[in-house]
Amino acid sequence: MDRQNQFSYKDFFIWADTYTLAESGEWRSRFNIMRRGGNIIKTSIINHNFKSEEEAVYHAILFGKLTIDGMLSDSLIEDT
Repeated sequence: MDRQNQFSYKDFFIWADTYTLAESGEWRSRFNIMRRGGNIIKTSIINHNFKSEEEAVYHAILFGKLTIDGMLSDSLIEDT
């Protein structure tokens, strides 16, 4: 887990994993949600490409927060 991309939200930790797509150079991200003092409870890939790593991290954290709040459409993410 990259602690640089880890954020605390409510009773959870959210962190972003990012990677580049070789063919386009764009970025993709995955977010992970873990309860404080517990195990990972959700890992999901965002079905969207981003122009920069910063943008991919921002959206991973945002989608993690929206998932915790129950406000994210499942069509935007893929559970892994």
